[in-house]
Amino acid sequence: MQGTVFGSLMCTATMDKLGKLSYQNEDLLYKYHGVVEVPILSMVDDLLSIQKCSKADKANAHVNSFVEAKKLKFSEKKCARIHVGKRLRPCKSLKVHDGKMISVENGKYLGDYVSSSGCVKQTVAERVSK
Repeated sequence: MQGTVFGSLMCTATMDKLGKLSYQNEDLLYKYHGVVEVPILSMVDDLLSIQKCSKADKANAHVNSFVEAKKLKFSEKKCARIHVGKRLRPCKSLKVHDGKMISVENGKYLGDYVSSSGCVKQTVAERVSK
């Protein structure tokens, strides 16, 4: 299906299932301010999982098993973990398929920069320059 007219539609429908499944599992939902439930987010072939450090390994295992079951493949070079906020204790290492996920200080997701400090200066600067 990749490269066909229906390729992105099929990918979106498949990845949407992952978001819907996360509403059924409390460990996969991030509660913003303890109230707003944020599921695993996806856009065509991009994926974002927001979790507290204590639950990140469970969410990572769930995403990996879903991806393997659907016979999908992530690019290990493009997958990264960003710890946002103060590091009170070391985070557990996460996996991409069978490899170790890299840790970065900032990265771009759907046109916006995500920074470990939580700051949006990089996104604002890029938009101002345009």
